[in-house]
Amino acid sequence: MSQFGSKVDTFAKMETAVKICFAIFALLQCVCAQDGPDDPRCVPITNSLCQGVGWTVGTVPNFLNQHDLRTIDDEVSQYLPLYDTGCSNAFLHFLCSIYYPPCFQNNVTGSLQTVVWQPCQELCDYVYCSCLDSVLRLGGEWPDRLVCPRFPSHRKGEACFPGNVELSFLEDLVLPTIPERELPISRKCTDIPGPSPNTSTPTTPTTTLPSSTLHCPIPTLAAPNGSGDRYSLGSQVGCSVPCDSSVYYDSDDADTTIPVVILIFSVLSLVLSVLMISAFLIDRSRFYYPERPVVYLGVNFILLSAALLLSSIATLANYPFACEDESLVIYQRLPAANISFRGVLCILIAILLYYTTMATLVWWVVLTITWLLATTLKWAAEAIAKFWIVYHIVGWGLPLVQTIIVVGVQWIDGEAGSGVCYLGNLDMVAKGVFVFVPTLVYILLGLVIFTISCLSLFNIRAQIKRQHDSEKVTRLHKLLLHVLLFSLLFTLPNLILCVIYIFELANEDQWEINLLCQLSQSHCPVQSNSNTAAPVAMVAFKYILWVFPCSSLLVWVLSRKTLQSCGHLMWSISEQDQQGYRGSVHNYNGSLPRDIK
Repeated sequence: MSQFGSKVDTFAKMETAVKICFAIFALLQCVCAQDGPDDPRCVPITNSLCQGVGWTVGTVPNFLNQHDLRTIDDEVSQYLPLYDTGCSNAFLHFLCSIYYPPCFQNNVTGSLQTVVWQPCQELCDYVYCSCLDSVLRLGGEWPDRLVCPRFPSHRKGEACFPGNVELSFLEDLVLPTIPERELPISRKCTDIPGPSPNTSTPTTPTTTLPSSTLHCPIPTLAAPNGSGDRYSLGSQVGCSVPCDSSVYYDSDDADTTIPVVILIFSVLSLVLSVLMISAFLIDRSRFYYPERPVVYLGVNFILLSAALLLSSIATLANYPFACEDESLVIYQRLPAANISFRGVLCILIAILLYYTTMATLVWWVVLTITWLLATTLKWAAEAIAKFWIVYHIVGWGLPLVQTIIVVGVQWIDGEAGSGVCYLGNLDMVAKGVFVFVPTLVYILLGLVIFTISCLSLFNIRAQIKRQHDSEKVTRLHKLLLHVLLFSLLFTLPNLILCVIYIFELANEDQWEINLLCQLSQSHCPVQSNSNTAAPVAMVAFKYILWVFPCSSLLVWVLSRKTLQSCGHLMWSISEQDQQGYRGSVHNYNGSLPRDIK
């Protein structure tokens, strides 16, 4: 309780000092409020970093001539890693006095006036004293915009914040707590020398290399130079997932197990899809509307399987598309002038995978619509086929729009264990918005339409039974079995895949924290469970489910009609060979073939 009381007293002192300084400097230093765009104005402080520093109203534009509040908030947030180090108890007071300078309005002189003041050089010296080492350990340098000689000195009689720069007062400042963030143990500088009253020599050395962005504090996870804003791992900006999958997954052989599983099932899917397209080319009459969308499902599965197959082969050959220089996974931020060849391959693979995945889902919905037209509305095949252009615009156009949006928002990234580039491997917002939601919506929409079609088929079955036509009933039973089996094989894997997406969305943060804890105990949260890692079995199962809907094509491939069509094809080829042989014999005997005569 005594500690809590001392903090309250200190905060009260801080607030009183601010109010006193406001009153004193209102007459000494003011800028009359005008209507010009660059005139200072008072705005409420909404940034969580600066809400507990003793003032609630800041000045815009600030001393960095920043007008946009979002820009100010983004730049202030870059100093979160430095806050986590607890380098100084006055760190936020100094930082917020620069980005959100204390603002006060009064009408002492009869007109509304805005008082703006800079932080004192002594406050900067105090923070610099204990924070410089932390900045250097984080891989940065002290920003030139924060060098202390730039600020007014209270000891020289210049107006500045906080007015009282006695060492005892600065030591009593309390580092505020940021919501949903652990309060670090802050340090205090007790040996900072004061400048001589007769000299203007700065007590703080300056740096020649400006830097306002803090880098990843873990060297093994540091993003490439100039690209730190592309990467984020847990709460650490500028950090990325290493391609060494042993530190991210719960198995040391993840980079072998997952690609092998992808290789096997993508080959099976590719073979099955090719058989499907071959069956269509042999006998196109079997795939007339309403079943024609099944053919386009096969085309998409060929492209999808080929992309996964290529990715798995590259990973097993120690050239994973998802890894930048075999060190960190790729996270797309296009356009980028310095993008590598492997980065281009990663983005192209991701585009192909996302487009074909969404296209299979959209064509599934189109297929259920054509079934609905045939069963519920009793449309003939010719009537359904008249709208083929609409089906193609929807089936190919809608996934294209989605893919363009995905590339535009730049959320393509790589996965360490599989080496597959897709969407949402590192960003859970991308996975939720662009992967999970569309998958669930398309599957559920198709199931609703399919259920209506099935109810219509059962109604037709009841009508045929009343006519005592056993042959038609048998044929309808086979049709129902085929339709139900196809829908089950297509929708069930996708629904299970959605469950896995939910599991990943719920646990991704913990997996990233586990990675941070393994590589740097100093950045491991106290409440984290360091034993939680991404399960390899789940990731491998996810890729199996990704291509497993291709098995629904078996309903059309494995049938007696397929064997008959293949038999007719072989018979036709044999007949043509025999006719060609007879024709060559006739020509040799000096007689012309019958079709030439």
